[in-house]
Amino acid sequence: MNLEYLLIKPVTPIRLGSVKPNSQFLSTVDYISGSVIRGALAEYMKRLGKESSIKKLVENSYFSFFYPSNSPETPSYPFPLTSLTCKNNPGFKSDGEECHGVFSQLIPIIALKELKLLGAEFPVDLNFKCDNCGSRMDGITGFYMKGDYYKKVKTEKFSQTKIALNRLTKTSEKGLIYSITALKPEKLFFIGSVYSEEPVAEKIEEALNTVGVGSHTTRGYGRVEAQIIKPPVFESLDERIKLFNETLRKVWAELLSIALDKSNLPKEPEDEYFTIDLLSPSILDDNNMPTLNLKLDFKSESLKQILFLAQPVFISGWSTAYNYFKPTTYGAAAGSVYVYKTSKNLGELIPLLEKLELDGIGRRRGEGYGEVKICMPFHREVNPI
Repeated sequence: MNLEYLLIKPVTPIRLGSVKPNSQFLSTVDYISGSVIRGALAEYMKRLGKESSIKKLVENSYFSFFYPSNSPETPSYPFPLTSLTCKNNPGFKSDGEECHGVFSQLIPIIALKELKLLGAEFPVDLNFKCDNCGSRMDGITGFYMKGDYYKKVKTEKFSQTKIALNRLTKTSEKGLIYSITALKPEKLFFIGSVYSEEPVAEKIEEALNTVGVGSHTTRGYGRVEAQIIKPPVFESLDERIKLFNETLRKVWAELLSIALDKSNLPKEPEDEYFTIDLLSPSILDDNNMPTLNLKLDFKSESLKQILFLAQPVFISGWSTAYNYFKPTTYGAAAGSVYVYKTSKNLGELIPLLEKLELDGIGRRRGEGYGEVKICMPFHREVNPI
């Protein structure tokens, strides 16, 4: 299998549709889904008269979501649902002096939950307040990137109002006015990957540069410049798991120090922990019924899911190859987190977890759904940054 990365630079405004309401206002999302990339490739092959080659190209390929970035060299990731920031002054401290920082509450939640299960009692409930101003903490959404420091990805949108034309008279149609919202191309990049049996990145590059991305490409939207890039540097799986558990032990010790009766409590966790973080929405099933909970069979009795944080998201789409809409369903949103623990050495599970990162989870993997990472480094930021 081949894992190849591409960089997409919008040249003109780009509109990326989502679940479309019955309205004349056409909004946009901030990312390019894998199905959009796959659809552009299918459209390109149709223009070349090679429709019979579409199935062979896409059936064994996984097209990831392409997330926005403000740097062509730095990929971005969705904020986990455990992210918190100051309600009055949100944002990373590096985003400006007025920002009070962002952190992840996941590791403190794990430590508190496990200590309570062991009988620990605390004088107060866990309640996060801003260190700078004392205001409450709220969740933060969107995407972040990390170069020398963390930054929230910024995208700018603009709207145009247009009048639909009558196909017969070629004049404006009465009552058919609509508004399009699109992303501005300035300082905007998209980075993603394709995982396939045969190298297809060059063909995707040609397709995107010819067909464009998103909707309304025949009206000037969605022209892009795509190119193949080197894979971004990322911590190894072993290192991520090791550092995650080291941070958990530190937080465990801090919480244990304020427990009312700590004499019978272990000074550090007796198990090893890891997270499965959704980098893209995932379509999960439980006995053929949609669910938000992730149930994985690692064939290990020692492995146990201790908690998960997920929220639903509607998923739909349009098939360019079949010229027909895809069924609407719901799944777990990007940023959802699933936490597991095991009493055994995690080294035994490393091959399974590596395969999970490559293959993903759930249905419609070829369209980018179900991409995961184990123990995202952002969870180790337990203090506002």
